[in-house]
Amino acid sequence: MSHAKLLARITARPEVFGGKPIVRDMRISVELVLSLLAQGITQEELLQDYPRLEPEDIRACIAYAHAVVAGDFPDAMSVAEPSRNQALAEMLAGDFYDGRLDFKSRNMPKAMGWELMPEVAATKRLLAGGVSYQALRQFLTFTCAMDRARDSNRLWQRAVALFQSRPEVFSPADAAATSPKQLRAVLVESGVSQRHGPDADAWHDIACSLVTAAGPALCRVIDCGAGDAQELLRELKGKDAAGRSRFPLLRGPKIGSVWVRIMAHPGGAKIDRIETIPVAVDVQVRRPTENLGVANTKGMATAKAKPIIQCAWRDAVGNGNSKGPRNIAGTCAALDPALWVFGKYGCSHCKKEDRRVQFGRACGHCQATFPNQPNA
Repeated sequence: MSHAKLLARITARPEVFGGKPIVRDMRISVELVLSLLAQGITQEELLQDYPRLEPEDIRACIAYAHAVVAGDFPDAMSVAEPSRNQALAEMLAGDFYDGRLDFKSRNMPKAMGWELMPEVAATKRLLAGGVSYQALRQFLTFTCAMDRARDSNRLWQRAVALFQSRPEVFSPADAAATSPKQLRAVLVESGVSQRHGPDADAWHDIACSLVTAAGPALCRVIDCGAGDAQELLRELKGKDAAGRSRFPLLRGPKIGSVWVRIMAHPGGAKIDRIETIPVAVDVQVRRPTENLGVANTKGMATAKAKPIIQCAWRDAVGNGNSKGPRNIAGTCAALDPALWVFGKYGCSHCKKEDRRVQFGRACGHCQATFPNQPNA
């Protein structure tokens, strides 16, 4: 493909990322592609993470960077004003971490801020009891695997109680030496498991993988508190010689990203390339993304909408100074819980009430329409 045809793939629209160059009118910025390449992400990994990208798109981004350096596009060096999406990301994270969200408007007795996130509250209790960070990260790993389609607050409270009475259950060596049947009995009695058979099997498989170092990067982040985000995500997807998942219930794209974030905070690990961890897209994240006009994915299948939503928020956060805890501030890993809480208790409440009920500053930018509130 000629140089001119490559550059034709790079476009810009004022309403997308403040007019910054993007790839083929998608919400994938040239800046993002170049940043990921500079961090060591391979072309194959980029194409896997962003299915809509083509190999020629990556070449086009490199060609564009060359043109800028060569002075062929002097206007491309201008710095855009802070984008609307950047401002929204800062509002969402700021309101969440500063405790500004109006939970009283949701008839909730107490706010659902960062300190009350179930994994954060559980961590505080265990650290107060003198638990080491290595043991904490073991606890966080096993409990995170159980946290799907259930009451998270109840799960983490029960997991803390189990750890305090039977800490050996969370030790990879001890859990690997225990049969799945025995693990099942303990997990059922404590209320930690929900799908008892699959949960016990997954707990045992994860323990065995950690003991045999089947995932060296995972072992290092749990035992030593250091790791690389992309290496961790790749190892979570690993399978053994028989084709079985080494880390069942942790390998999914949503829970995998959440687990990496939890290892960094509240788990205290130093994780390189944490900024490459995307938001975990589900209905609670998608709803405010669409309502706030951050990405136009209405009517799209989830598989198609997901990379667009993730790219939009990654660019918004990457260009801003959104708040967050130590180790993850200014990343999608920090924005993710704020966005999820805003979607669950903000947007979902308004949808149920069929009217706009102020929840945070970002509500002033809501583009959703409500038949019972036509002038909102």
